[in-house]
Amino acid sequence: LDGVPLAAMAEARAKWVGMASVDIVKELIRVFGLTTPAEELLARKRAAYRSLIRVPGKLVPFAGVREELARWKGFPLALATSGIREEVLLVLWILGLDGVFDPVVPSTDVARAKPSPDCYLRAAELLGVPPARCAVIEDSHHGIGAAVAAGMHVLAVSPGSAAGAPPPGVEAVFPSTADALRWLLLF
Repeated sequence: LDGVPLAAMAEARAKWVGMASVDIVKELIRVFGLTTPAEELLARKRAAYRSLIRVPGKLVPFAGVREELARWKGFPLALATSGIREEVLLVLWILGLDGVFDPVVPSTDVARAKPSPDCYLRAAELLGVPPARCAVIEDSHHGIGAAVAAGMHVLAVSPGSAAGAPPPGVEAVFPSTADALRWLLLF
């Protein structure tokens, strides 16, 4: 994105974490007055992303997540994400987590991406579990909002900021995904 100051991009990016790429591209065009067509930006973004994640050692699971997920074997685990199916499945394969989540509900499988609750509601439906009996571990504002709107129990992951009262609708805040998974097993 030639001509866009890095500081401005970093600030905007923080607001868009958890949104679907197609929505982020629309925001990039709107906020920075870009003239590149949305389809071209989206294609460039996806090509760059797929290239980056295939670099050996570039994409690794969060510390302790693989081990904690192994303890959940036999429990119903879904993944509701703003990503697209092809990229999500590729990431899970690279991380050695393919087959851990069933179902995988990407934004392309629902009418509206996060912050809409659609992906979470669809995941609960496919699991055959009422939303009120589902727990969600989320690390983005858009995802937290979507999970709260779905009526689920929400655990937030916010490294370094677990102190103080959790945001509205969040039951607890953890410094890592592994910590949230461990806590759920004890609950």
